[in-house]
Amino acid sequence: DEVTLLQDMRNRFGPGCAAVVRVNSNTNANTNGAASSAQEEDAVWDECLTPDTPRSQLDFTRSMHKTRGALLSSRDKLSLRRFISHMTTTVVIPAIERRIYELNVEVTNHKKGVKNVFKSFWRKPKDVAG
Repeated sequence: DEVTLLQDMRNRFGPGCAAVVRVNSNTNANTNGAASSAQEEDAVWDECLTPDTPRSQLDFTRSMHKTRGALLSSRDKLSLRRFISHMTTTVVIPAIERRIYELNVEVTNHKKGVKNVFKSFWRKPKDVAG
């Protein structure tokens, strides 16, 4: 059961570190049914094709894509979309922002050091009173 699995994972890894995404729950689709029900799927997988794809490869790729994703129900697609969106906004983007901040601090500190080196070149030497 998904609920107990998620609860076990949350207990083991922490509340924010676990997720369950259900895929391939459309059990009534088979290879023949997938071709007929894949009409709506074609629009999804056509995004993977580029405009400069040769015609022969285009036909082959479209026929191959009709079987891909045939077992994904609309609920599966929605849960995948939510999971990816949540993962992107809560994990990926903050990690990138943190890394950019750390690099910015490092570059700023390095600039200060370089600026001080150049300043010392143009300073007048102190008179040594002896």
